Amino acid sequence: MGIERKELIIKEIQYWKESKLLPAQYCDFLLMIYSHGEGLDHSNQKQQGRLWFYIDFLFLLLFIPISIYLILWMDISLFMSLALIVGVLAIAIIHVVYYKRINSIVVHLPIILILLVGLTGTISLGKVLDLQLNYYLIVFFHCLLWISLGFWNKWIYLMVSGLVGLLILLVNLFI
Repeated sequence: MGIERKELIIKEIQYWKESKLLPAQYCDFLLMIYSHGEGLDHSNQKQQGRLWFYIDFLFLLLFIPISIYLILWMDISLFMSLALIVGVLAIAIIHVVYYKRINSIVVHLPIILILLVGLTGTISLGKVLDLQLNYYLIVFFHCLLWISLGFWNKWIYLMVSGLVGLLILLVNLFI
């Protein structure tokens, strides 16, 4: 029997076991027959996948403050600012698509990155272009955007972040 055919049969038996189409004992017996008593050891692959997941999660956690620092406080040209902002947003969007595809809760981390880079990028581009912008107005509109996105998607953390941002903005304006 061909290797591809055996793998297909083994995957089908695993599907039967997961969806409980056959009792687990029958599926285990069939898996032992088709794998010649060796069974399927995917624990090493799962550990490697888990390791890459944690590395990627750590990368995203470190990417947030590093990108914000580079965007806001580095004196770089307009081209470099735009390239940095677009690069960070592209990486974050790729992560959002990937985490939504695997239905992971970590999808919120790149969403936070996108929103923070959007805020800092807007402020940075205002500084680089030497526009006489009222930065309070920029923060106000971004906080409203966060509140509306949080309300629309039912993400409480985003609504709270927007409200806290507005509160800090109001306190800063009147004190």
